[in-house]
This record gives sequence, structure tokens and C-alpha cells, in this order.
Amino acid sequence: MDNPNCFSWNTIIRAYSESENQCLEAVVLFSEMVCSEFVEPNRFTYPSVLKACVEIRGIEEGKQVHGQIIKCGGELNCDEFVVSNLVRVYSVCGVMDDARRLFGKCVVRDGNVIWNVLIDGYLRNGEFESARKLFDLMPERSVVSWNAMIAGYAQNGFFKEAVEIFREMQLGNECPNYVTLVSVLPAISRFGQIDMYSKCGSIEKAVQVFQRLPQTNVITWNAIIGGLAMHGRAKDALDYFSKMEKSGVKPSDVSYISVLAACSHAGLVDLGKFYFDQMVRVVGLKPRIEHYGCLVDLFGRAGLLEEAEKLILSMTIKPDDVIWKALLGACDWGSVAETRMRMKELNIRKDPGCSWIELDGMINEFLVEDDSNPRAEEIHLMLEEIVDKLRLAGHRPDTRNVLLNMDDREKESTLYHHSEKIAIAFGLISTSHKTPLRIVKNLRICRDCHAAVKIISKAYDRRIVVRDRSRFHHFENGLCSCMDYW
Repeated sequence: MDNPNCFSWNTIIRAYSESENQCLEAVVLFSEMVCSEFVEPNRFTYPSVLKACVEIRGIEEGKQVHGQIIKCGGELNCDEFVVSNLVRVYSVCGVMDDARRLFGKCVVRDGNVIWNVLIDGYLRNGEFESARKLFDLMPERSVVSWNAMIAGYAQNGFFKEAVEIFREMQLGNECPNYVTLVSVLPAISRFGQIDMYSKCGSIEKAVQVFQRLPQTNVITWNAIIGGLAMHGRAKDALDYFSKMEKSGVKPSDVSYISVLAACSHAGLVDLGKFYFDQMVRVVGLKPRIEHYGCLVDLFGRAGLLEEAEKLILSMTIKPDDVIWKALLGACDWGSVAETRMRMKELNIRKDPGCSWIELDGMINEFLVEDDSNPRAEEIHLMLEEIVDKLRLAGHRPDTRNVLLNMDDREKESTLYHHSEKIAIAFGLISTSHKTPLRIVKNLRICRDCHAAVKIISKAYDRRIVVRDRSRFHHFENGLCSCMDYW
């Protein structure tokens, strides 16, 4: 064609922009159109060339197109489809400050398009709080808006949030479509099985489910890495993280929470620092409060309290109560006994230790020195037998954790009647030989119970899994999976 008109230019530019490997040609053709004496780009030209810039991740090319739009002025700066495509270029290329400014300057924001584009940009760049705030401010939400939020949460490992958004959608007037279900089902099913087995103490079955998956993504990788970390299998968790990177799956911020938790449970201070630095400097993820919490816990467990405090004071996020509790929990309180007495004077009670064991589909609950169970007499006889075996094995009760005003004999008796020991005694009299026992406890397992359960696992040839406030302990043949670091 000697002098193609604007429609012809737009048609060929759009064709190139929609071709998988020819988006750069669309940008080149746009440059030729701008230089032409016979035609000027119009409001239908820019969405296509901007789409091409997105596909090639061409931020510089996108800025040049933006400059041309500013130069032309007029209605282009107010056109929602032109501006929304500009916002998409900046957000996909990670330049969220410019994307925000463009959104703020856009005069026409009555439709959903530009809102959806910025929400998608926030989610792509890990700014989930900003995405949620903007989503809540939307004057009107479409199914695309809901799908963007659900997919953004699910693909980054925020399964609880993804399901919550889906429930909100169901309660509202918007009807879920195929894309909605494709986004939310992985958060419920594939992840759900791995997560369920991990949280029930069957990490081996969780690994089996993962290994049988026909396809894996960041969701399933995060689930298995998090499960292994929760069970104190730091080496395996880090091995799976390495496999994920080698498979070409880009780690999310949730991946690094699990990795840092694994380092914390195993006392791997240098590795924890390495992964945190890798996340920030190499991968380019912004630390969340959970990442800082894992690091503070890591330093605290290793006795590096000054380093933990220095980290808290340098955080870019305001520390919450979890951060300070992690630091305080690592401190050796010399006046704990005095505090305990003061609490008694003020009639303030701490949460009592409580343990649960499931047998034949029934949940059995036990408190300290609990004799409310119908089989209390049998349980006490088993406890006496356990105490005898502990003594024969050379176990000496660690009474440092008993801060009540009583003599050593009474303190020892209190330790022998901790809730997890009563639950184990009940499990031993209620199950056949070699049946694994799974206990859940509401508090951190004390030093004496930890040492005792190791001996019980060997003396009775049982595998005993205890889930305390922060992790799983797998006791077998006199050893614990945490290697006595918890």
C-alpha cells in the first residue's frame, strides 16, 4: 500500500501484538507510523502497541509510547482503555510507583478495567495489602475483579485468603465462572491434601502425595516445604526448596517464610541470613512481618539477642506483638518465679497445659494431674510403670520448670502428671503394640517431658508424635526429630 490509512496501520500493529513471537515488530511498526507524514496514531492504536510492550517486558519502549501519548494530549490522556494499558505496562515491569500515579491522575474511573489492572499489578508484585485495600474501594466489582484477587492469593500461597475471598463472592451478587473455580480449587484440593497430612502429623504421607502429583506449582511446593519445616526436617525442607528452584518455579514470599522457619527450628543462623538476603537482593521480594518474625526467632533460639534486637529496630515494618514475643521468649527471665507469685496474689491464671489424643474417632482431652477419664485408675497404673522405666533408664526429673512453692518430691510428682504424659499413658493402654501415638499440646513441650518421651518411645517401642505450640516432634527409638533443639 502506498499510503495506508490509520485503520490499516492499527490492523497490522494489532496482528503483530497478538502474535506470540512478533510483539517487537508491533513496536517497530508503531515507530514507523509515528514518523509517517500521512497518518497519526489514534485511541485504537495505543492499546495494541502497549500490549506488545507488556509482552516483551519493554519498560523503555512503554515510556516512549507514554511520551507520545502526552505529546498528542487531548482525549488520549482521559481514555480509560489507553490509560489502563499504560498502567499495565508499568505494573508488569514492576514500576508500581508510576502505575499508582497514572491511576491517581485518571479522570474516568467509573468502569472496572483500570481498577482490575492496578489490582493485578499489586498482586504480581507481592503487594497484597495494597491489592486488598484497592479491591475494597472499588465502586463496582466484576467477576474479573474477584477472579484476580482469588488467583493472586492462591498462586502466591495465601490459600486461606483465597478461600475467604471466594466465600465473599458467593455471599455477594456475583456468580463464579470457570476461571474462578480453576483458581480456587487448587487452594482447596492439591494443597489441601498435603497440608492436611502435614498438620495431622503424617509428613511421610504428605511427601507421597506431593511425589505423585502429575504437575507441581508454587502452591504445592510451598505446601510440602512448609510441612517439612513444621516437622523439624530442615535439611529436607531446604533440599525441596533447591529442587523447586531447579525446576524453574520461582519462589514466592511464602516459600521463604517456610525456609526461614526451617532454619530457625534447626539453628541454621548463617543459612537463615543467606536466604533472607537472597529473597531481598536477588529475588527482589519485600520482607513481610512473618519473615522478620522467623529471623528474630532464629537469632533468639541461637542466643543472639543483641542481633535480634538490632534487626527489630531496623525493620521497615512496625513490629507487632508476635515479633516482641519471639524476642522475649528467648530471654532467660531471672524473676519468673517472682512474677508467678505476683500473678497468684492478683488471682491471674495462665492457660493450663492441655493435651489431646484421638483414638477410634474420639478426641480425649487431658489436663495436668487429670483423673476425670473413666479409665483414670488404669492410666495411673500405667504412669507408675512409666516412672519406673524412666528411673531404670537413668532419667532424673528436670524440676527447673516447676516454679510452684513445693519441695522437690512434690515437684517431681507434678512433672510425672503433665498432660502429655497422661495422654501417652492413655494411648499405651488403649492401643496395640507398635501403634503410633499422636498427641497435640496447647503449650511448648517442657524439657522434662521432652527427655521423658524420648525414653518412653524406646522403652515401649512406639513412635510418638507430639504437636506442641510451634512444631511437631517425632520421637522414635529414644531420639527426637528436633535433635533436642526446639
